[in-house]
Amino acid sequence: MRNLFIAFILLIISNSCIKEYNIDLEFNQHRLVVDGVITNQNGPHYIMLTKSLSKLTSDDYTNRKYVPILNGYITAELINDAQVYITDNDESITDTLIRSWTLYRNLPDTAWKSFIFASDSISYYGCYQTSRLKGIPGHTYSITVKWQDKEYHATSFMPPVPPIDSVRFNFTKGAVGKNDFNIPLLYFKEPQNEKNYYLFVTPGSSRVWPYSILSDEYLKDYVNGLDVCKGVSPDYWM
Repeated sequence: MRNLFIAFILLIISNSCIKEYNIDLEFNQHRLVVDGVITNQNGPHYIMLTKSLSKLTSDDYTNRKYVPILNGYITAELINDAQVYITDNDESITDTLIRSWTLYRNLPDTAWKSFIFASDSISYYGCYQTSRLKGIPGHTYSITVKWQDKEYHATSFMPPVPPIDSVRFNFTKGAVGKNDFNIPLLYFKEPQNEKNYYLFVTPGSSRVWPYSILSDEYLKDYVNGLDVCKGVSPDYWM
């Protein structure tokens, strides 16, 4: 019976066929997409504005644009004609963001900072940068975007960051064809009475784990050597 059952399965597989089916996706209305972050580090901080795609097409890959400020490609349409304001609600300070250009960034800092550009030679990539705003933990921030006779508003609270007690590195050998890494192990007190998400950034060479993101759902009140590679990272073992 078992042999007959296996033969029946093989018969079905050998006679199966593939039928093409084209999914006709409906056009959707363009939406304003706001992507950015304010931290407690020195600025400038960046906000990027794009239009959402109305329909997925096969041309999305070929029509994508390289955005140096992101060091990557996007297919969405960039928005360079908006007005962007960020307000520190606790300090009653409003920063009017300016359009940010990215040009000749492959030059040394001293070269491009002193370089004089003609106004028509500057390339904008839908990015806007702060001029004087610095994030302060415990403060609430509001963003206002004015574009095409409409206003968009959002508010966010910057929670205090638990201080790191200490850090040590654990050498981890990569799998076949993958890089070896020094994985940071973190030690810090984790507040248990609030919901937090952590972004760990480790600057350095390619042999250091770059960054990861994780929730505090399973963290104890004292984090005793957190292996940051347990978080999500798009550069996992690259």
